[in-house]
Amino acid sequence: MFKKTLYEMRFRLTVFIVLFFVLLLGLIFTRPVIGNLMVSMDMNSEEVKELPDILKGFADGKEFEQLKDDDQFFLLSQWYGKNFGQFLPFFALIIAFPVFSRETEKKTIYFLLSRRNRKEIYDSKVLSGYYVMILIVVVFDFLAPVAMMLSGYDILFNGNLIRLIVQQLIAASFFYFLFILFSIIFNDQMKPVILGIVLIVALPFSSLINGIAWLNLYPYVFGETVLSSGDFDWMRSLVLTGLSIFLYLGGRRLFLKKEF
Repeated sequence: MFKKTLYEMRFRLTVFIVLFFVLLLGLIFTRPVIGNLMVSMDMNSEEVKELPDILKGFADGKEFEQLKDDDQFFLLSQWYGKNFGQFLPFFALIIAFPVFSRETEKKTIYFLLSRRNRKEIYDSKVLSGYYVMILIVVVFDFLAPVAMMLSGYDILFNGNLIRLIVQQLIAASFFYFLFILFSIIFNDQMKPVILGIVLIVALPFSSLINGIAWLNLYPYVFGETVLSSGDFDWMRSLVLTGLSIFLYLGGRRLFLKKEF
């Protein structure tokens, strides 16, 4: 089953692997250019004065100085917080959405059900996709700082880096099992994709509403507290881990009872 799952997702994996490599190389090679631009920026220039207040506050703040002068802060914050981090939910969606919806849409689910019991089908298909996704995330989470060091930047493998990677693995797991649930619920491939994209796009907007700002998982995915203060977000980590287990078991129960 693992080989079959890997074969079915070969094109999607290839696209994302190429994308991640391009983003990583682009970040490393453009760092000197961006650094020079930051150094040359005049905080009193007309261009800066015309920026929105939120951007002017950022440009005048401590974060700007770190981005300008600190290679480690710039490269790690941009990679884990922007380039790689922002694609993690989409990566989980692309891996998860066809796991069952494709089988149902193409009617091949009946062939599987005639040969194996449902629990075995669920565990093998879900965990195969999960292991592949986690492997890719781990590879690029660790490959990035290695590539940065080989490029001559002073990048340290410290506790903050490990904390950030752990948070991204937990977040990726949560999104994957959530989208697996969508794949079980819907009998075609478009609906879980559309619902997943709507959810991913809507999450940041929850920060604008008092009372539900905690629903925005992107600060957690980006490791903002780790990068700014070195603090691991224990509360969200425990909650998301618990939700991931709940979604995995809930998805299994739903699959065992669903009528095809």
